[in-house]
Amino acid sequence: MALFPRLCAKIVKWLDRKGFVLIRKQRYLQDIRFDRDVEEACLIQPQQECIDSIVFSKDRAMQLHAFLSSYLQQAKGCHTMYILYKASDDRHRKSYRELEALFVKAPFVFVEETDFRRQMIELVSNSAAKSIALYVDDMVFLRSVDYNALIKLPTRKYVVALSRGKDLVESVVLQRKVELPEFEKLSDGLLSFRWDCFNYLSDWTYPLGVSGYIFGKSELSVLFSQIEFKAPNSLEIAMQRYKSFFQSRQGVCYPTIACCCVHANLVQTECVNPTLETFSVQQLLERWEQGECIDLTPFYGATGGDAQVMRYRFTKRENPNG
Repeated sequence: MALFPRLCAKIVKWLDRKGFVLIRKQRYLQDIRFDRDVEEACLIQPQQECIDSIVFSKDRAMQLHAFLSSYLQQAKGCHTMYILYKASDDRHRKSYRELEALFVKAPFVFVEETDFRRQMIELVSNSAAKSIALYVDDMVFLRSVDYNALIKLPTRKYVVALSRGKDLVESVVLQRKVELPEFEKLSDGLLSFRWDCFNYLSDWTYPLGVSGYIFGKSELSVLFSQIEFKAPNSLEIAMQRYKSFFQSRQGVCYPTIACCCVHANLVQTECVNPTLETFSVQQLLERWEQGECIDLTPFYGATGGDAQVMRYRFTKRENPNG
């Protein structure tokens, strides 16, 4: 009885040496259907050589302000940014209205959440951009990012992750140190790596995420239409259904983390994630109402390791519209 498992193991090893991977027929057919649907979407949907962005936010106008401000200062060649936000009460709703008024001259489109899944599908499907970048509101751009260089990368071959870099040696989410993959140099100062470099869960084996990831618009449109979700966390979890389809692609990042999550607090209720608990959502709302904003100076040029555990400092909020 033990002969068959040993024989299977030898066959799998032989296939691996030859560059093949053994997969179930059901998954193979799923991949074929997904690939066909994406090809059809590319043919019928207009695509411009640009990257649209979507950021999710809930009750965190102060942190979203920091993200949007850093985006305007650090991202080059950026196109439209859609802000899909949720306010749990009138005070938070007012804070988002004030935030929107601060950026009336920026390429931002504020959309209040009413039906997360439907709105996400519509935002992606209606975009004319070739690629879509996904962000969460507690991120900060630490250094310059060139969308003009990133749009050159074919999304069927690469998955860009701006939250990755050689300074990602400790995972806040996994709460442990992580091993770095091998890197190869690309043009425009970018690095590539393999998402299947390790056979265990790591930040470096996670090709489908919403924290600074860039995907092809057509693929994202098809993927969202085939999974069920109701908020950003369940969206990211549901996306893993197609992990095997993306894991063989190369990851792309800058030498150091370009856009970093600062886990100061928690607003979602779908799962439990580690946070720093440096400032509560209520404390930040009160500071926002007092006319303050997060001081971004310490973040610019910082390593991802330092930035992701950095304690916010505050400064007087100014109107960028003059």
